[in-house]
Amino acid sequence: MSKIVGLKLLCCLAVIALFCGCNDSLLIENDPTVETKNQAEDGVQTMENAKYYWYEGEKIYLEEIPEKEYVVFKKKDLQELSSLKSRSSSPLFKGEFQELKLTGIVLSDKATTEKDNIMWGITESNLKSAITGETPAIIYKSPFYKSSLGEEIGISHLFYVKLKSEKDKDKLIELATKNNVEIIGNNEFMPLWYTLSCDNESAGDALQMANEFYESGLFKFAEPDIIGNLAVNTNDTYFSKQWNLSGSNSINWVSAYALTQGENVKVAIIDKGIEQLHPDLANVLPAYDLVEGWWYATNIYGEHGTACAGIIGATANNNKGIAGIAPKVAIQSYAHNFGTQPNAGQQLASGIALASGSADVISCSWGGPTNSFITDAIRYNAGWGRNGKGTVVVFATGNDGRSSVSFPANCHSSVIAVGAIGQNGRRSSFSNYGTELDIVAPGEYIPTTDLLYGYGYDSSDYTMKFNGTSAACPHVAAVAALILSINKNLTAQEVKDIIEKTAKKVGGYSYTTVSGRPNGTWNGEVGYGLVDAYNAVLEARKRL
Repeated sequence: MSKIVGLKLLCCLAVIALFCGCNDSLLIENDPTVETKNQAEDGVQTMENAKYYWYEGEKIYLEEIPEKEYVVFKKKDLQELSSLKSRSSSPLFKGEFQELKLTGIVLSDKATTEKDNIMWGITESNLKSAITGETPAIIYKSPFYKSSLGEEIGISHLFYVKLKSEKDKDKLIELATKNNVEIIGNNEFMPLWYTLSCDNESAGDALQMANEFYESGLFKFAEPDIIGNLAVNTNDTYFSKQWNLSGSNSINWVSAYALTQGENVKVAIIDKGIEQLHPDLANVLPAYDLVEGWWYATNIYGEHGTACAGIIGATANNNKGIAGIAPKVAIQSYAHNFGTQPNAGQQLASGIALASGSADVISCSWGGPTNSFITDAIRYNAGWGRNGKGTVVVFATGNDGRSSVSFPANCHSSVIAVGAIGQNGRRSSFSNYGTELDIVAPGEYIPTTDLLYGYGYDSSDYTMKFNGTSAACPHVAAVAALILSINKNLTAQEVKDIIEKTAKKVGGYSYTTVSGRPNGTWNGEVGYGLVDAYNAVLEARKRL
């Protein structure tokens, strides 16, 4: 069963803000021929003139934002646009111009080399009204949109198409030629996915072209590249401060530590990179920079990934710092900057696909706009990881305090969606909750590793106050690693079942039997309850 929460209310979330109410400007419908009475009464766009894109076979409607646009130009024209920016009396562009990063794509033989010289930017005012004299060489522009959650998203000049089979490439070429769009290439790790590019000479913008390709019925998926506010969700020296590991409303770790420490398990962390020189993180392996397309990269885009890594795998019993939940796992780092930029969805999907080929567990403390590329990577690549047993995928539910779980935590039933609790066992006020929530873990004032030399959250090499569902998510990923360390034969679904069945009922909530929730009693605020490392490990051992 799909994990998209109330898709009729959900639209494209803006993350990887670190995680994302509802107005009627964006609706999702199964039947494009029906306009409801409420839509007409509320003045929502009619079906004839509505802007929309397709996600998982359903239309997501959008409302255009005036005077905010995404623009593309060639690097050779940078000086001209920079001059325009400097002489404009109003704020014309948001931030600096940036080069387009097309990582993870096997370029088509016919792809123009000029793609390496493409720049992009975001306008903050009406570009036409700001220009005096000759129009600069802008080769593409498209508006931003408002979602039903009040979030802003942009649509870049790129769109993605997934073939039904390799034999359908000729159909792709034919339709691309007809509409004057360029096939840049296919994804290096998910080869049925192709990236296409529009410009001013194309038959429509990327939003229109994605719809044209999907509605042709020739392809599995077609979706525009969405620019969202991607964001992450946020005898050892400090062990006495690790309330999350020992004591009331902890994950019951101490007893589990006596049985397993995560040996022979690999955990991939898709985040902002990890401080590999940290003395308490001896088991981190460089993996892949998803932005630059570099193997064995050590790039760090922020402190968030290092904090997540410490919760999972910091060295235990070494007379320094903190203890990780699974201190003997091997941690793989997949680094991304989580910027508001084109092609980010494809880059993150590539990370999931890559990690599924080598890791046992994937930990993702981030969320963002709906994206078929990411959903497909979770559904197929992770689903067939570990030689068909499935890679365990864990996502944070988001930090907006609302009663719906953020994407991608809500995108597929195989994902373990993790919310946060405080020391009192109650749901953290910021933690997203609702029908897609599976489990909770500690997410307030969590001690963990930090960037070295004061470049992170705190001035020391550790922080005592890592907060958010970002902090809760790696707790569950680490417990999944402990389970697999005890019993490698378990499928990903069996690991999820064990975590849910052995959860501790906390917070004084009323837990009830709910349809579609077969692993015990459940509550909308905290799911099945608090992850219990010791009892989960015991259950895994029983299944040997």
